[in-house]
Amino acid sequence: NIEYGVSGFAQGTATVINDVTNPITITDLQPNTNYDFYVQDSCSATMVSSWSGPGSFTTCNVFISDLTDEICDNDSILFQGTWLYTAGIYSDTVVAFDGCNDSIYNLDLTVLPTYDETIEDSICDGDSYILGSQTLTTAGTYTEVFSSSLGCDSTVTLNLYVNPVYSETDEDTICDGDVYDFGTQSLSAAGTYTETFTSITGCDSVVTLTLHVNPVYNETLNATICEGESYDLGSQNLTETGTYTEVFSSVTGCDSTVVLNLTVNAQDYVSTQVEICDNDSILIYGEYISTAGVYMDTTTNVAGCDSILEIEVIVHPTYEVDDYIEICNGDSAYLANEWQTISGTYIDTIPSLFGCDSIVSTVLNVTNEIINDVDFSICSGDSIFAEDTWQTTQGVYHDTTQSVFGCDSIIITNLMVYDNPMVNLGEDATLCANYDENITLDAGPADEYIWSDISSDQTLYLDSIVTGGLGTFTYSVTATNGGLCSAADTINITFEICSGIHDDLTNSNVKIYPNPTKDIFYIEGSNMNSDISIECIDITGKIIQIEEVHKSEFIRTIDLGNAAQGVYFIKITSGDTIKTERIIKK
Repeated sequence: NIEYGVSGFAQGTATVINDVTNPITITDLQPNTNYDFYVQDSCSATMVSSWSGPGSFTTCNVFISDLTDEICDNDSILFQGTWLYTAGIYSDTVVAFDGCNDSIYNLDLTVLPTYDETIEDSICDGDSYILGSQTLTTAGTYTEVFSSSLGCDSTVTLNLYVNPVYSETDEDTICDGDVYDFGTQSLSAAGTYTETFTSITGCDSVVTLTLHVNPVYNETLNATICEGESYDLGSQNLTETGTYTEVFSSVTGCDSTVVLNLTVNAQDYVSTQVEICDNDSILIYGEYISTAGVYMDTTTNVAGCDSILEIEVIVHPTYEVDDYIEICNGDSAYLANEWQTISGTYIDTIPSLFGCDSIVSTVLNVTNEIINDVDFSICSGDSIFAEDTWQTTQGVYHDTTQSVFGCDSIIITNLMVYDNPMVNLGEDATLCANYDENITLDAGPADEYIWSDISSDQTLYLDSIVTGGLGTFTYSVTATNGGLCSAADTINITFEICSGIHDDLTNSNVKIYPNPTKDIFYIEGSNMNSDISIECIDITGKIIQIEEVHKSEFIRTIDLGNAAQGVYFIKITSGDTIKTERIIKK
């Protein structure tokens, strides 16, 4: 359950949505607005968590500009860096530098037609035909340019026939499946047909028609757009990769089916790192940068889509290093560009690992004797060679050798001996899940523990809830002392459905209430077979309260007021029978 609203709303007064998906998308939000939200988990039909929150988020502000324009057919218009030729609605998003306040430009482009029309007409011999500014009396093909009502030029080509009183030959075309009316005839097949007409001039003409039947076409196109753009296919405005179908009218006036394979290319994201020295700078996107950080720019990739470039600038410091050298009296060390034989401090400037200047300050000590302290650790049963013998006991040992400089060197070895951990998880065990049986695995004393479930305590509490159900589960642990000496063990724990004496308490007069609760649990019972032991155990297996009661009628309380919220277990033991109940502290 998620309740959300404008920041500052009183809980219980805003919008609540229920969903089981992750993540959850919230729509119909106002731009440039701060929102608060609370979250509640439904564990079951009757058990829900308390509300958690508030969290908060802010919506972005999107600026939308709607534009309209018109061009003539075969003309073009430049929109956001792209020449457009086709009518449609085009959108372009200008991504803001802060990644939030984007601008969206929508252009509704209309393409006004220019007409290239061919017409045929006839007159009787001796008559005239007016075509624009021309007066025609002879057969032929004539052209006239007109300006349409929309302002775009249209060219009309006239095939003019001068009909004698005897006969005329005509030619026409229809689409496959259409019918051509020729005088008293209805024609649907290609061929030559004859009909006698009386023309508009009153000339009787025998017309011989050559009829052509044009096919309808099926065409497949491939197109690519960028993510966030759209493609107009007839009446469809497409934004996703896929195959789409549209029926058009071809240049012959016949229906044509176009199948479009549309590919939507994604934006590119390129990230790189550059390294400079402290006090240096680097030219990025036309600006000299000297501060560590992440710098971004947007360009166009080879597919013509947005490409986001991210450059992380790492600034390496120049180091000042203190060094110490000991030499024997009479020897020398090359420092400050010359051989030095006197104790003192010498300065050298050298390039660091990253090519940045570093200042090394070396303290030179001329001595006859070098004393080295060495810390060494071993496990119990191992040994180290010191004072001319193998040592197995913790202590301090002294050896005199000759140093690399030829001076006497006293080595003081501080030897630490760590015990090897003794890890024994016991034999494999089988427990009854329906009796809420549990087990606590103990790895024994050690400095550090790593269990197979990544826990790091000495003990590991297990029941069928922790393991997630029935079955055999393998657990292993590695115990370490001193970060050096380690031991490991593995055990198989099986949880199954059992029958037996544990059922005795199931039908007993023992009640635990209320469950769940915020603090006090009451345990009430009577007429038990023997005295009762009551233990309250947390999820780690730690016993936090024990009560011993007589087998007669009793009421006891378990106070979890100061305990953390979560699952606890009440273990009731009566003689050889055990009952374990799970309780929830809210």
